[in-house]
Amino acid sequence: MDLSSFTPAPRFKNLNPTFGAERAGTIGRNGSGKSTLLRLIAGELRLTFGSFQATGTLPIMRQDVTARPQGTIADLLGVVGLVEVD
Repeated sequence: MDLSSFTPAPRFKNLNPTFGAERAGTIGRNGSGKSTLLRLIAGELRLTFGSFQATGTLPIMRQDVTARPQGTIADLLGVVGLVEVD
């Protein structure tokens, strides 16, 4: 799969990750595509080229959290909106 973000060069090229049931995180320099990859998995972005397949549930914790007076702790942590992919 290829995905170009804010630069003309592909952000990811020939990426083929596999994740199991354990916890995983993304680590990298600023602008390396960590958030872009998670947004792709969540379905918020479309691929420039190639295909993408995901199954299971993925909780995503956003880095821009805004508290709401009537919200729960789960709402605040961003773990309510699990991404279901079949």
